Amino acid sequence: MGQAVTVPYLGSMRTVASTLAELGKATIMKTNIEIDENLVADALRATGLETTDKVVELALQLLLQIKRQEAIKAFRGQLPWDGDLDAARTDA
Repeated sequence: MGQAVTVPYLGSMRTVASTLAELGKATIMKTNIEIDENLVADALRATGLETTDKVVELALQLLLQIKRQEAIKAFRGQLPWDGDLDAARTDA
């Protein structure tokens, strides 16, 4: 695989190479989709990936990551926490 490209999305620094390595463990499905050529070209340039397949797979992974993070946000303010915020904020 070529040089890894860092993808700084969602506060997470993941490389395209590591994301694609995870995808390599999946079952492959063949499909035909109609997709904006300019959008794909922009995505290929932005990521450094060489194929539309890899760009689509990465986009799906990032979409799922966003949706999982949205689900986690639903717990905001609902989980109990015991601690001292002032103490946690000190450098000591």
